[in-house]
Amino acid sequence: MKHLAPCLVAGAAIALLARAAPLTAQEDFMSADLERPLLVEDAFPLKFREWEVELGLRGGPAEVGSGVLGIAELKSGLFLNAEVGLEIEAGVQDSRSDVVGSLSGIETVSAHLLYGFSRETWGGPAFAGRVDVSSPGTGSFGREDWGVQLKGIATRSFGRLRLHANGGYALAGMDDGGDFWLMGVALQYPIGLFSKAILGDIYAELPRATAGRASGSSSAPAGNSPTGACSTSAWPRAWTNGRRATRTSNS
Repeated sequence: MKHLAPCLVAGAAIALLARAAPLTAQEDFMSADLERPLLVEDAFPLKFREWEVELGLRGGPAEVGSGVLGIAELKSGLFLNAEVGLEIEAGVQDSRSDVVGSLSGIETVSAHLLYGFSRETWGGPAFAGRVDVSSPGTGSFGREDWGVQLKGIATRSFGRLRLHANGGYALAGMDDGGDFWLMGVALQYPIGLFSKAILGDIYAELPRATAGRASGSSSAPAGNSPTGACSTSAWPRAWTNGRRATRTSNS
C-alpha cells in the first residue's frame, strides 16, 4: 500500500501527458509556415520561449535540369510576439549540359524576424510583419549578393477555414534577378481531428522591369517542388531561366 500513492501520481502524470500530446499535433497542423510547403505563410509567430527545428528536402524536374535542395532551419520565440530564425539552404542540380555538368553549393544563409502586431479577433484578422536578410552563397548556384525582403501578413479564420494574405517588396542584386514585388493568398482547411489538412496557395512576383510571373498550388502538407512557384531565393530562378548555368559555362 505504501507504493500505491506514487503509482497513482505517476499514472495520473502519464494520462495527462498522453492527453496533451494530440493538442501539440493539433496546433502544429494549424500552422502555415513559409515553404512548408506553401509560399504564403500565416501571421502567427512562435510562442514565447518556444523552439523549433525544421529539416527538409525539395526537388523535382525543371527547364535546365533536375536537382535536390536541402533546408535546415532553427526558429525561436525569443521575444514576446516575436520570432527569430536562421536557415541554411544547399543542394545539387543537374544542368543537362556536358560543358557545365552538375551544379552544387550553399545557396544562401538567411535570418528572419517575424513580429505579430495584433491577434485575430471577432472583428478583424491577425497582422504581422516579417523581415528577411539573405547572404551570398557558395558554389555554382549560390546567391551573388545580399538580399532583403519586407513583407506584411494577415490571417483570418472562418470557422475551421483559414485564409492568409501576404504582400511585400524584395531588394536583390541584378545577378539574382533584381528587385520585385511579391503577393500571395492561401487557404487552409483541417480534415478530421486536425491530423491532416488541405492547403492551397496562389503566389506571384512582379519584377520592376519585366512582367510578373504567377503560379498556384494545392496539396496536403508535403514537400513543394522548386518549379511550383517563384521565390526570393536564387534556386527557383536558376531552375526557371538557367542564367547560372549559362554564366558558369562562360567563366
